Amino acid sequence: KTLEKEEATKRNNTQASKSKMVEGAGSIWNKNSWHWEEKNYSSHAKDLLKELLLSVQFKENECEFKIAKLTKVEGFANVNIRKGKQIHIYEFEVEAEWECEPPTHVEDDTITGTLRLNEFSQDDDPEEIEVEVAIKDGDGSDFQYKQKEVFRKSGRTLVDQKLAEFKKTLYQLRGNKDLLEKDKLQRDEANKKMTQAEVDKGSEKAKIFHEQKEKEQKFKAEVKSTEPQKIDVTKGVTEGSGSAWNPGSYFWEEKPLSEWATARIKDLLANWKYELPSGEVIIKTIPKIEGEAYANIRKGKKLSGYEYDIKAEFEGKIVDGEGQVVTEAKGEFLLPDMAIDVDDQEYEVQIEVTSKNEGQDRIIDDLRKGGRESLRNTLKTFHNELLEK
Repeated sequence: KTLEKEEATKRNNTQASKSKMVEGAGSIWNKNSWHWEEKNYSSHAKDLLKELLLSVQFKENECEFKIAKLTKVEGFANVNIRKGKQIHIYEFEVEAEWECEPPTHVEDDTITGTLRLNEFSQDDDPEEIEVEVAIKDGDGSDFQYKQKEVFRKSGRTLVDQKLAEFKKTLYQLRGNKDLLEKDKLQRDEANKKMTQAEVDKGSEKAKIFHEQKEKEQKFKAEVKSTEPQKIDVTKGVTEGSGSAWNPGSYFWEEKPLSEWATARIKDLLANWKYELPSGEVIIKTIPKIEGEAYANIRKGKKLSGYEYDIKAEFEGKIVDGEGQVVTEAKGEFLLPDMAIDVDDQEYEVQIEVTSKNEGQDRIIDDLRKGGRESLRNTLKTFHNELLEK
């Protein structure tokens, strides 16, 4: 039974992960919705939460229950577009008041209570969210207690349904069929206009190109005719400066940094460790690290770049007070698109679990909540060091 439960949990986690990476459409300037684009949907998401939760009402044991008002809705929601896929990120905390209207033959007045949905995010399934239900200004009667328990069970079921609907609706904001079709038509129209503009302005562009080429040739001739000076290559090297042969760092010069970058990423990952309340998670092997890194110089300016696809295998364990292993977990970190154009280095970090140990969910849940961010912070070190190269 334990294995069946773990298999079901794994299937659910896989389905949830896939639902967060669905087809989506970015702005018209974002060609093929390829580049990272973030859209703030916090206001829309809050309104949607209010609408759904305020629709919770039901009748049980001749009593009528409903969520009367929301007293607090705090948090944010973003929909990110990258390589034609949506990445949803949201986090909310909600407080509300519920009411129970007793039948006419019961002397008790309307019962009021509080409902609190503790902090929840896109990674949480509705039934995993911590919910608190209490009576507000009650007299402690058995009748009030029974109705509170009714709302805690039946009301919670309806709240879970509304939160599932909230997640589903949010995921369709930038990826419904009509929007994707409209986006395709807009992009086709924009491409036609751009093609026509290129034809109309072809001669003008050619003229500008030839003028620029003449300026380049003239400058090269002036540099060549200048008496060469002895340059001390150990001094004067600053950010954005090229090699000694490149006067004024004017000409295009590419510095390959892939060898250094690959070694540095491996070193950082090999030394990464995530502390658990009673254990730790470490990276054992890095079977895949593919990509490149470089720094280009042109007209005294430096343009750095990198893009990597990484797979790292991890192991985690929890120990008791005597140092004995209570449970272990194994899996993989997947970073399919660790690139310099990812805003704030918020790289996508996927977690694939390969072990099936009893109690390993304690490790995996902790990794999903804090381990991803810890890994990103470690790789930010690489990002900052590359910019200094």
